[in-house]
Amino acid sequence: FEADQLLSGAGAQASSDAKARQRQWLSDIRGHLSNLDLSSTDCEGILSLVEAAPSRQVGANALDNVVSRFPSKKNPQPLELESQTCEQLFAFEMEADESVLWYAAQVPCRGITRGSHVSNATADFIVGRHRSVTVVETKPEAKLEQLAKRRPQEWVKEGSRWRRPPVEAWATARGLSYQIWTPPEPFGIYLCNMDHLWMTDCDPLPSKREQWLLRRLRCELAKSPRSIDELKKLIPTFNEHI
Repeated sequence: FEADQLLSGAGAQASSDAKARQRQWLSDIRGHLSNLDLSSTDCEGILSLVEAAPSRQVGANALDNVVSRFPSKKNPQPLELESQTCEQLFAFEMEADESVLWYAAQVPCRGITRGSHVSNATADFIVGRHRSVTVVETKPEAKLEQLAKRRPQEWVKEGSRWRRPPVEAWATARGLSYQIWTPPEPFGIYLCNMDHLWMTDCDPLPSKREQWLLRRLRCELAKSPRSIDELKKLIPTFNEHI
C-alpha cells in the first residue's frame, strides 16, 4: 500500500512538472511572437497552432518508415516523429541550429483554399527563429517527384526549390512562411553523423563503472567477435543497454 502511494505521488509530481514546463514553453513562445512584426490576431493564431500540436498520432502514414520518439531539448516533451530519414533528420538540424528558438511537430493547417474547395492538412513542423516563424514540410526528393506527377498544381518545382502554392498562401495570410525541406542525398552518412553528434551532445560522461565496462568490452571484442549473449556471460554486469 505504501509503495502504491509512493508511485502515485511520483506520477502526480511528474505530471505536474510536465504541465509547468509546457506552460513556461508556451509563455516563452508568446514572448517571442510579441517581438515579431505580427498582428495580435496572427500571434494568437500561431500560438493556437503550437498548442494544438501534435494534431494527430503518428504511425498511420509511416508504414514504410521508422517512427521515432525524440527527446528534444527545445520542446517540453519528447516529439513523436513519423520518419527517421526526414522528420528525425530535420529535428536533428533544428536542435543544432542556434537561430532556432523553438519548434513543434505535427502542426494542424486548417482552412487551406484550393479554388472553391477548403480542406485541412497537417504540416510536419512549425519553427520559430529570431525574426520569423515557418511551417515546414519534410519530404525526400523522390517522393516530391511522385506527388508532382499526380498533382502538378499542388507540388511545383522551380529550379532546385519546391513549392506548394495553396499552403504557401494559407501560411502568408497568417503571418507565416512556408518551406519544403528535403534531406541531402545520399542521406545515410549524414543521418549517422547527426545522430552521433546528438548522442555526444546529450550523453553525460560515463561513470567509473561504465568506463570499466567499456574497457572490458574492448578487451573481449579485440580477442574475437562476440554476441550480446556471450558478452553477458563473460561480463556479469553487462547488459545490452550499456
